[in-house]
Amino acid sequence: MKVLVTEPINEKGIDLLKEHGFEVVNGTGIDPETLVREGKDCDGILTRNAHLTGEIMDQCPKLKVISMHGVGVDCIDVEAATKRGIQVTNAASSNKRAVAEYTIGLILMLAKGSIDYNNEFKEGNMEVRKRLGENVSGKTLGIIGMGNIGTQVAKMAAYGLAPALLLELADGQGDPGSGFSFASPAGKCFHKTYDRRTRAFSDEAYRISRQYRKRRGGRRGCADPNPAGRKNKRSSTGCL
Repeated sequence: MKVLVTEPINEKGIDLLKEHGFEVVNGTGIDPETLVREGKDCDGILTRNAHLTGEIMDQCPKLKVISMHGVGVDCIDVEAATKRGIQVTNAASSNKRAVAEYTIGLILMLAKGSIDYNNEFKEGNMEVRKRLGENVSGKTLGIIGMGNIGTQVAKMAAYGLAPALLLELADGQGDPGSGFSFASPAGKCFHKTYDRRTRAFSDEAYRISRQYRKRRGGRRGCADPNPAGRKNKRSSTGCL
């Protein structure tokens, strides 16, 4: 059985189709003429953005399944496919967590005025720091539409993101080459061995902080990551 993949997808998806015995046809375009030319002998079409109309389906007589590489199927004429006995599928839960995290991020950006702060600082307007954002904690969140994404947003808002935390390796634990071990979210700090890579990062952060401090009229910025003449070679710790 042949499957037309109209646009590039992750190679793991291509490999999965081949492992299940499908012959994959890599598409070269999503205009109607190209879709008909490449899909006329295919049993299935996997698409991301191709507009699949009844006319295109009529010219692909072997077509049995149209699958959306994503959530929405608005670019597929579902009614026309149903009349022709062609099944339409999608990946309804594939990116729900990513979209929900993006939604939480937008809520925080709006509450704190992050975009305005960023744009004004770039323009050199230090007066923007007098604007106070809103705290999200304790507020009531209204969600219109409790589908896959809305439900995930509600869970994140109520219970948090629950990330794994990065902790410094104890002797004899974990992968010595990584410098990290994973733990359950039981704390709010990360810890990383202080080496050449992290020193370059922390030094640059400190330099930027010093510049920002001068622009703010001497108000305190970040703490020096390596005080006392930068003799501390052991570690660098930060709070989340």
